[in-house]
Amino acid sequence: MAKGIGGGFPIGGLITFGDTSSLYTKGQHGSTFGGNPLATAVANAVLAEIERAGLVENAARRGGELRDRILGIGSPLVHGVRGRGLLIGVGLSTAVAGRVVVEAMRGGLIVNAANDSTIRLAPPLIIGDREVDEFITRFAGALDAAAAI
Repeated sequence: MAKGIGGGFPIGGLITFGDTSSLYTKGQHGSTFGGNPLATAVANAVLAEIERAGLVENAARRGGELRDRILGIGSPLVHGVRGRGLLIGVGLSTAVAGRVVVEAMRGGLIVNAANDSTIRLAPPLIIGDREVDEFITRFAGALDAAAAI
């Protein structure tokens, strides 16, 4: 189910590929927020803005930058960094994700513990230089604080 492309306006849709496309036939799948004319127009406007502003390209570039810079922090807690675009998983060497989340919040960051040893990052598509720099500084502090406990 695709949600979130309505810029805050509710819309839903289903897209399938390959063999899964034959699993659904017309009328089998519905959505409260399906493709009504207004929702579809809003979604089209949002997608047009994403394309105009180059946000997909920004996500790819900034995601790579963030992954490299997180590794560059040199924290013994960081075991690896994975992801695509701006959906990033920071693998931790020990099960301290909950502590990292708490320390990050103390430093003004909102991150998510996907499990005991992974921090999930999902920054906005519009993230820029200043935000990346500030994130790295604050995240390094959160890692240091979590490692010290």
